[in-house]
Amino acid sequence: DKTHQSGTLTGTIAKYFIYLLVVFLLVFLYVYKIAKRVKISKKIKKEDKLKYIDQLTSLKNRNYLNANLDKWDDNKVYPQAIMVIDLNDLKDINNELGYQEGDVVIKAAANILINNQLKNTDIIRTDGNEFMIYMVGYNEDQVVLYMRKLYKLMKDLPHEKGATLGYSMILNDIKLIEDAINDAVLD
Repeated sequence: DKTHQSGTLTGTIAKYFIYLLVVFLLVFLYVYKIAKRVKISKKIKKEDKLKYIDQLTSLKNRNYLNANLDKWDDNKVYPQAIMVIDLNDLKDINNELGYQEGDVVIKAAANILINNQLKNTDIIRTDGNEFMIYMVGYNEDQVVLYMRKLYKLMKDLPHEKGATLGYSMILNDIKLIEDAINDAVLD
């Protein structure tokens, strides 16, 4: 009778061991799938960052601008402003001194913009020699003061060619971001 009891005890232990093993395997597989999914989503986020970041300056790029135009047009916080910064004679620097020297000027301009960035603004490199700043909550006097500061700082860029700056105010939902960009370029 004792052998029968020890046999059933061993069988019961073995049965629970198998149950625990199956539960452990299921938990392991579940955790593995989640970890794999997280790794994939991190990879996607990294690809998104690369898609929206200018490789030379680490600023946001035109893809970022295009992806945010509708969101910014829907923003009802006013005033808003668009400032455009166009590096002077960059083509001449590239042609006469080489693209590496042109890149030095672009990076220096980007550093000026980054080191003087205001809150509630986005700085974007929109083109080879052009940057744009989207500003929210600044009145025209503040925008002009900021633009003058950047203008003075840009005079000290390598080769001292400086930059041309323009801005456009958005005071209501009638003017769209693209209209403001075009207005800022004309100024």
